[in-house]
Order: sequence, then structure tokens, then C-alpha cells
Amino acid sequence: MMLNFTSDRLMVFDGIPGEKGSSKRIGTLQNGMNTFLRKMDITFRQDPRTLRPRVNKKGSQLDKKQKSEGKYFVAA
Repeated sequence: MMLNFTSDRLMVFDGIPGEKGSSKRIGTLQNGMNTFLRKMDITFRQDPRTLRPRVNKKGSQLDKKQKSEGKYFVAA
């Protein structure tokens, strides 16, 4: 949540902490969050009233729709 409010670019790291890892190039917040959330199997939407990001319930219609479209992070 903090990254969404304070960042416009993001770098995602992958691997086993302290043993082996890799990173992708620095990219947009949208692409970075999509990559991270795909790994975590979580989808976010933007609340229409407050404009804050909200976690979708696992298995909900919106969760399934966003996953099928590859959009794990939806923000304005």
C-alpha cells in the first residue's frame, strides 16, 4: 500500500533470501505491482469512492476476471 502512494517506479526481486536471487529492470509501478502480485496470487482493485487500493477476495468474480486478463493491480 505504501509503495502505491509513494512510488512511480518499482524493481521486483525474486529468489531465496540470503542464498540466490535475481531482479528485473526498474519498471513502472503498474508493471512491478502486477509482477509481484502475480507471484503472491493476489489481485487489487481501486475503491471507486476513496480511490485507495483494495485486495479482492480470493475466488471472487472480480478476482477471477482480473487474473484471466492478467491485471493483478488496477489503479487509475
